[in-house]
Amino acid sequence: MKCVIVTNGQIDDYQWLKKQVESADILLCADGAAKHLMNIDVYPDCILGDFDSIDQESMEWIRKKKISEEHFPPKKDVTDTDIAIDYALSYQPEEIIILGALGTRMDHTLGNLYLLEKYRNSVESLIIMNPQNMISLIEGSLNIQHQKNTIASIIPISEKLEGITLEGFEYPLQEGTLIRGDSKGISNRIVEENAKVCIEKGIGFFILAWE
Repeated sequence: MKCVIVTNGQIDDYQWLKKQVESADILLCADGAAKHLMNIDVYPDCILGDFDSIDQESMEWIRKKKISEEHFPPKKDVTDTDIAIDYALSYQPEEIIILGALGTRMDHTLGNLYLLEKYRNSVESLIIMNPQNMISLIEGSLNIQHQKNTIASIIPISEKLEGITLEGFEYPLQEGTLIRGDSKGISNRIVEENAKVCIEKGIGFFILAWE
């Protein structure tokens, strides 16, 4: 099962958004992100959050379409995106894709990225996407198919990433190490249809980017 969560970050390409949400088995909307779904006239299975960032027009749309609502108190210890992921897990999905989690609010952007670490053991696949990037957590090995000529970066979260092996990359590596703060893992490129990353110890962000 695939669950897509739309959050209240920056989404400018509504054609891209519509394509992404149409593939969802379950579609959740976090608070003010209702405006994005209203603009493409796609109804989520549920909208949830503290409803502090939703505009009046979106609220009227929700009530008119009788979309399910889950309300949480405004004074809470977690973000609406965090709430949405936790709620999504009740469906026991194999995959969760988060859209609108990146944008001009760097506090929310960074917080959302680190939710990948928080929930890394809760779901088989957890990905943050926008039209230019696909961000996931890497721990252990990862096979990458059909991404030839795509930019790929590895950014350590743990103090070190050890035993890094890259196959099918422009700059291959055998048993390498990245220290947190290193920039040398940024802007490699996949050059084969089937590529592989293996990390023996540590966790990091794995980012595919399209120019």
